[in-house]
Parts: sequence; C-alpha cells; structure tokens
Amino acid sequence: MAGVKFDPTISTGNILSILAMLVTLTAAWVSITKTQEMQAVTIDRLETSARGLENRVRATEMTQAGQASDLRSIQATLAKIDSKIDMLSK
Repeated sequence: MAGVKFDPTISTGNILSILAMLVTLTAAWVSITKTQEMQAVTIDRLETSARGLENRVRATEMTQAGQASDLRSIQATLAKIDSKIDMLSK
C-alpha cells in the first residue's frame, strides 16, 4: 500500500469551492446583519410602547387616587348628613 500523497496543484474545482464558500459566508453575514437590524428596530418599538403603557398606568393610578380622595370626602359628608337627620328625627 502506497503512502498518502499530497498533490500541490490547484484545480478549477478547488477555486469554485472556495468562491462558493466565500459567497455563502457573505450571504450569511448580510442575512445576520439584516436580521439584527430588524430586531433592534423591533426592540426600540417595543420599548417605546412599554414606556407609553407605563405612562398610561401612572396616569390611571393618579386618577384613581384622586377618585378615592373624592369618595372619602363624599362619605364624610354623607355621615354628617346622616347624623343631622338622626338629630332632626329625635
């Protein structure tokens, strides 16, 4: 059995294989870059949307706090009216 031989010649097939690999790597690089850019845009849009929702929640909480204060005031007034009605009915 003969030993392993090394052939130092470069064939057209070798050149085509190298070119195909370079084209494939370039296409993959471009695809990954485009995907990454789209994901960055999507993340920015989602963060903006989240900030908007957070502001809406804050505004709703402040409105609820104001309404709770108004409700306590109304309850106090009703309690006073109830006590005055009790005094008049006696």
